[in-house]
Formats: sequence, structure tokens, C-alpha cells
Amino acid sequence: MIIESLLGVVIQLIGLYQLVLVVYILSSWFPQLRSSQLVGLLGQLCEPYLILFRGLVPLLGGLDLSALLALMLLSLVRSLLVQIQVSVVAF
Repeated sequence: MIIESLLGVVIQLIGLYQLVLVVYILSSWFPQLRSSQLVGLLGQLCEPYLILFRGLVPLLGGLDLSALLALMLLSLVRSLLVQIQVSVVAF
């Protein structure tokens, strides 16, 4: 079924983007990596999404927890799409 396949691709892409976000977030713990080309590319992919959440979550002890909110939202969307995919297959 086309819808099932399309949902599967979107679910996989969200999972891949979550992985990219995690790598980018973890790279912030290593300041020497910030100047690398790979982290620059990851920043171009991740910052437009992460900026949507900055300011929504207050800083706690200097920690920016907006990335956690961003990952949680992606996880929620991915879970909902999996549920939709399961219901489409059951039809």
C-alpha cells in the first residue's frame, strides 16, 4: 500500500533526524568540535528546528533543555505516525 510505505519512510526519516539531533546536541559538550565542518553541517540541519523551542523552556542551572523538548515532540509525532501506520495495515 502506498500510504503504508510513505508512512514508513517518514517514520524512518524522523528517526534519522532524531539521531542527527542527538549527535549535534552531544557535540555541544565538546567545544573543540564546534569548528568542524561536520558539526557545522549538523547545525544547519538542526538549528532551524531547535530555535523553535528556545525560550519556551527556562534555563535550569545554565542547561538549555529546549533540545529535550524538541526531541520529545519528534518522538511523539513518530509514535503517532507508527500508530496510524498500524491502523492502516489493519484495515
